[in-house]
Amino acid sequence: MRGISDEPKGEFSLWEFGRPGEADGPDRMAALSLGRVLQVGARAVGSSVDFFLALLGLSGEWTIVDGDAVHAPNLNRHLLFLAQGVGYQQGSPRNEARIAAKRLGRVAKAHAGWYQRR
Repeated sequence: MRGISDEPKGEFSLWEFGRPGEADGPDRMAALSLGRVLQVGARAVGSSVDFFLALLGLSGEWTIVDGDAVHAPNLNRHLLFLAQGVGYQQGSPRNEARIAAKRLGRVAKAHAGWYQRR
């Protein structure tokens, strides 16, 4: 490493800006408040956002609009959807917006249709 023979010493925390033990980490964070949000689309990018927001916790009003259903060939690109969403047991695929809203919990509602600006 360019003239440095020793490995770096000490600890560094991105949550605590290099000072471990002085700040709260992600396990003690309050729910993320985003206010009122309209999310149009719940495919690869939208479902990834929903996946990570569900891990962090969310407050506010979140509306997800998407008319698409989950399909098996797309499962490798969606973090949020599982094979059960494809609907092999129910007989038909489930709507992406409904699955995403269920994952986010009580703060989200789904509109299983297409977004139409008026």
